[in-house]
Amino acid sequence: MNNVSNKEMERCAEQCGACAKACADAVKYCLERGGEVADSSLVVKLFDCAQQCRACRDACAPGGSKSAASREACARACDACSLACEKTGDEKLAACAKALRQCAQLCRQETVSA
Repeated sequence: MNNVSNKEMERCAEQCGACAKACADAVKYCLERGGEVADSSLVVKLFDCAQQCRACRDACAPGGSKSAASREACARACDACSLACEKTGDEKLAACAKALRQCAQLCRQETVSA
């Protein structure tokens, strides 16, 4: 087992779960709004990021693998998705990008702690 506490893992799981929801909500928003924000590459990035965040949430949850590789993969997915959201110039997607950056930062902190 690594040196990351259960409390830190719970915090990471909570953040990843919130981030997965933010991505899923952003997918819905993009599809409903249409136009430029409904670009298929953005929607795919958001969907993939939501899946990666859910996988990381499960890994960090009690009884999960606590995998540093899962946290790093989540951080990378969040980084890519936040950049795509920011490029749209859309206010709601900017809020999603902020949540993504926070999730990536926390996942990396927990990876370094491991």
